[in-house]
Amino acid sequence: EMPNLRLNSTRYMAYLAKRYLLRMKVERDESIPMRERIVFVIYGFCSFWYRIIIVIGIVVIVASRFLVIGVALAILEAWILLFRPVVRAFKYVYFSPETAEVRTKSIAYGCGAAVVLIVVLGLWRAPHSITATCVVEPIDMKVIRAKTPGFVSKVHAHEAERVDADADLLTLENEDLSLQLVKLEKDLTLREREIILYRGQGDAAMVKLSERARQQALRDLEWVRQQIAELRIVSPITGTVLTPHLDGLEQSYVTRGQEVCRVGDMTTAAIRIEVHENEITDVEVGQHVKFRIRGYADTTMRSTVKRIAPRTTADVPASLRADGGGEIVTLPNPQQPGMPIEAIYDVVLEVENGSPLLRAGMTGRAKIRCANAPLGLRLTRAVIRFIQSTFQM
Repeated sequence: EMPNLRLNSTRYMAYLAKRYLLRMKVERDESIPMRERIVFVIYGFCSFWYRIIIVIGIVVIVASRFLVIGVALAILEAWILLFRPVVRAFKYVYFSPETAEVRTKSIAYGCGAAVVLIVVLGLWRAPHSITATCVVEPIDMKVIRAKTPGFVSKVHAHEAERVDADADLLTLENEDLSLQLVKLEKDLTLREREIILYRGQGDAAMVKLSERARQQALRDLEWVRQQIAELRIVSPITGTVLTPHLDGLEQSYVTRGQEVCRVGDMTTAAIRIEVHENEITDVEVGQHVKFRIRGYADTTMRSTVKRIAPRTTADVPASLRADGGGEIVTLPNPQQPGMPIEAIYDVVLEVENGSPLLRAGMTGRAKIRCANAPLGLRLTRAVIRFIQSTFQM
């Protein structure tokens, strides 16, 4: 146990600065064991950053409820932790009689440090990247809906199965349509016999009426046949069945317009990255991207930004939502289940997927390599974005 740890650590750090930074003639204190010296250095460094992190957290919490008090507290803590120590050090180095013999050297050190700081913040273009969640989607996906209501009598395809265009996916049955078909066929036969009968009798008026009835029966029959043909649900494209548990639809009733299946072409996969509005200004078409899919965590894949879509309104994939284990918080509104609370933009990549290694719905993390920018500009923009996102400005 070390009493007065903070005070002793501060004194020892000041001793190191005088002896090794300013090159002042200071007697070495041999009474301090090496173990304590190491502890003083580690404590002095860590305690400083610990205080800054705690203060920032307190300021953010207070400012989120009382903005004026939070701003005042931030200014006060910035003075106590940053500006006041700098002012004291400046006065000591350049005006204290104790440092008169090393003042010329101190001025040179100060000017050199200022030049280095200006170069680092203003001229050095630091690398910059954005990391966000991503999901695998097909480039071309078709949502297939039932055009005619009925019971699913047979399921011809299954999830992840590759199907050709016009291949059978589901077969429906509708007894009402079958009965209507039989009735209309009989009615058409009856009308044709009536026409033959009335022509033999020379009754032109009845022939005309029967012909009209026959034409109506033909139209009704054609409509019913078309409805029955639509009970055969086929794939509009060559691709992969994306709907899970398609077998569960068997013997169930589907209504007109109900989604029954999704088919997508996964030979070229789209990687959809959800980027927050505070970072989307740094993203440009053509930038390089590295990403990893959770199913293949040891494999790093690469591509470039193909396009940047408009703001996402109600289309966040379920796997990326907070209620589904993802990171994007959406509105608790059943009418808009995928509406993100904050503005999110889609950054889309395209990758060849001939294996196919990637499957629709897989999630992962992507890192977008943005253009280099001066470090000072990046830090300033980061602070502004943090303030805007925290206080909804």
